[in-house]
Amino acid sequence: MISFGRRCALALVLAKSVSAQAAVPKALDLAVARRVAESWRVPAERVVLEWSLVPGTVLGTDSVFQLLGRGVDGWFVAVLPAPRAPVAIRFRAGVQDSVAVAARAILAGSRIRGTDVKRELRTHWGPKVTALEEMEGWEVRFGLREGDLLRPPAVMPPQVIQTGDIVRFRWGKDNVGIEVVGIALHPARRGETVRARIEGREGEVRGVVEGPGTARLVNRSET
Repeated sequence: MISFGRRCALALVLAKSVSAQAAVPKALDLAVARRVAESWRVPAERVVLEWSLVPGTVLGTDSVFQLLGRGVDGWFVAVLPAPRAPVAIRFRAGVQDSVAVAARAILAGSRIRGTDVKRELRTHWGPKVTALEEMEGWEVRFGLREGDLLRPPAVMPPQVIQTGDIVRFRWGKDNVGIEVVGIALHPARRGETVRARIEGREGEVRGVVEGPGTARLVNRSET
């Protein structure tokens, strides 16, 4: 099997060495868009693809392919069958959506307010961004210009647990439940892992933050 790095290198060599370029067949474009849409949980008709240079000699209408990559900033690699060897072609995927952008310049260290945000219809390269109504109070980590997209890591949800806070760690399955109370060792946001110490006991517990003062208890192997 060809490694991811070799596939990417092959795609670049082909794109540079073949002068005759071709458009991606519509059937393949639609199949890839559907695969991306399933991964991002958005309607396929809202997914937009931009393909790198495609050698005209390697593409047919066959929609059999392998999709590689995590879609960071929308980038993926499609590995396509070819007569001699698989061909890797890099492409970028985006979602046509009404997205939240900065309504004005915002200084780093500020908190997002409703008046700081406006919505614009754009192709966002990458998964769908968080909705505007969920951004009230988010922290601005980097200075923003008017029109900049509001998304991590430039903006982040506020910390709901601070160092020294009492945290209730809960775990349950079927009719069995466990609750442990600890003292947070560091700040954390919703969805992040928080570590805490338990009074009178050695070691620490870990959990995924669910809200202010609450976390889902997890094993060390899960974090």
